[in-house]
Amino acid sequence: VRQAQLGQLTANHAKLVTLISHFGSCAASLSEGETWVRSTTVEVLVYEGIQLGIFDFDFAPQSRQVHHSGLTRRLYMNISQEGSGAVEDILEWRLIRSLKMLSKGHHLITAYQITEEGRAYVSKVDKQQVEEVARIAFAPSPYHLQLVDVEFSGKQFLITTPSGYTRTSDITDAEDVSYVTSPYIPASLRVPQSEILQSNKDRAEEATSGVNNKRGVTSEELYLSTVHMLTASYMPLNTNAVGALSSLLGAHHPVRIGHTLAAETHTDETTSAASVHFKVGLSRARVLDWEAGNFLNLQTDVHFPESQGII
Repeated sequence: VRQAQLGQLTANHAKLVTLISHFGSCAASLSEGETWVRSTTVEVLVYEGIQLGIFDFDFAPQSRQVHHSGLTRRLYMNISQEGSGAVEDILEWRLIRSLKMLSKGHHLITAYQITEEGRAYVSKVDKQQVEEVARIAFAPSPYHLQLVDVEFSGKQFLITTPSGYTRTSDITDAEDVSYVTSPYIPASLRVPQSEILQSNKDRAEEATSGVNNKRGVTSEELYLSTVHMLTASYMPLNTNAVGALSSLLGAHHPVRIGHTLAAETHTDETTSAASVHFKVGLSRARVLDWEAGNFLNLQTDVHFPESQGII
């Protein structure tokens, strides 16, 4: 039965196990140390492998939290769902194991390590596949004897080696297509007789005149109409925090004109300056309805910088 399960592994699975074996290895004896590779590092290296044609996976932009220098920021990364599924497969088949760690900021981090079974499996992987994976795991000549490291600069991911090789990964350069959406909040979460959400239905035709900046050729495309989409994120806020947020956004003000928001701006460093400089891409939030200490409904206009022609 075990051999039959391993027989279901594809070339992508074999390369993925081989890749992880370079960075996360279990100890062969009590005198040896163990290494684990972070899940974010695997995602970056899988993306690099897709770009080189080594992995036959697709990818799409996804919002991810990245922890760096004690700070947490959210950014878009080109993540392969097929690659993530392949990781789950080799976990299920016990070729790798996972480790859960907590950062100083109490953020959960996942890491992977090859098992003894995985090590035995890698020893039987086709030589050509092993050589292909080496193009991802090792730096190019003259640094080809050194494993690469994946570092986060605070804005971008860098592929580096101890001897000085550095290259910027474009995993954070998210592809985009033209689209038009309208805000949506279920009626069960609204206050009766409250303000109606803005509708952009009359602007839907604008998306057809826009362009996209997809770098690859897609084999599947879906065209959807009249779709309701809900996304949720758990934010542990107590009554005082909800009250402070309501006050900050002007919920108590008799005229709710909305407020412009800016993220990742170090205003404390320029307290003595006459003006504060911002990057393009501000957002605007306006309170729709609220209940003191209980909930707050917002309508937000998010203005991300886009490439020319994208709507």
